[in-house]
Amino acid sequence: MFDIQMLPAHHGDSLMVAYGPPDVPRRVLIDCGTAASYPAVRRQILALPEKQRHFELVVVTHVDDDHIGGMLKLLAELDELGMTVGDIWFNAFPHLEGKTIASGPDLLGAKQGEALSKLIVEAGLPWNRLFRGRAVVCRDGEPPPEVTLPGGMKLTLLSPYWAQLEKMRAAWIAECKKAHLLPGGGVEDFAVDDTLGEDVDALARLPFDPDKAPANGSSIAFIGDYAGTRVLFGADAYAPVLVKSLLAMGYSADDPYPLAAMKAPHHGSSHNFSRELMELAPSARILISTNGDKFRHPDLAAVARMVKYNAPDATLAFNYASEFNSFWAKPSRQEKYRYKAVYPETEGEGLTVQLRE
Repeated sequence: MFDIQMLPAHHGDSLMVAYGPPDVPRRVLIDCGTAASYPAVRRQILALPEKQRHFELVVVTHVDDDHIGGMLKLLAELDELGMTVGDIWFNAFPHLEGKTIASGPDLLGAKQGEALSKLIVEAGLPWNRLFRGRAVVCRDGEPPPEVTLPGGMKLTLLSPYWAQLEKMRAAWIAECKKAHLLPGGGVEDFAVDDTLGEDVDALARLPFDPDKAPANGSSIAFIGDYAGTRVLFGADAYAPVLVKSLLAMGYSADDPYPLAAMKAPHHGSSHNFSRELMELAPSARILISTNGDKFRHPDLAAVARMVKYNAPDATLAFNYASEFNSFWAKPSRQEKYRYKAVYPETEGEGLTVQLRE
């Protein structure tokens, strides 16, 4: 089996991946959404049989509150949940300086990163073990790193590179002020692309304006490949960085890298999803995780690129039905542009995508 649960993480991400034999699957957890969405994650973990609460890998993709907020709560009650972890991927401040975490934990400058780091250390959890304690990072001039989890899940890292981590290092404290442990917060610009009405072709052709937020650029994004079924877990990564890694793997628009699914980077922001990415990695399913309640994601232009430049007959899978994705539910639009839109049957339950039985 290979299933992905997009848990109801409000405007953030929380993905629970199961792979392997259906009776004893192995699991990966990618982010925990906001602090407010953590109860949904907690319920899902407690619903697992007690002997199946081991996670081969937990990934904290970056420090934005809609990815890390719930993780602070999760790591504080691992024992209560009966949950064990094989490895945690999280790039803290010492990693941004090229150090192992053991060489400088007191250098942490951002309160939320510091809090998470303290929880990892107090729980005695392996930390970036598959990268020997150093940063989870790609390196220019080298093939993207590959590791294999127990049970045969191969992971190929696509993001970040050192350029993004260096940018994040300079902005660490400022970016983390958006996290829920600190008062106030930033407001992200979103694309005002609804002025084009229902013209999907025109929306798709809107110029691509790439994301420049340091925290998003530091996102850990990777491909998970189980028994030949491949998924791109895009976090909030920069589209040009994902493209760079796919090109480094030897793929091109003429020789693309087909996927069973792609978790759309940054919840379907028009600043993180480009035509080049879609044509390089055509995907049978595109997973969009957000309720749109903060940044009005997904952007129409981003989803138009998914529809226009993907292979035909793909599925758009939303973990919420919202006013910001209802545009894509129209049957005549699905027929014209040859895609299928799926939404949760029950509000607030998220969506499970089954890739292999």
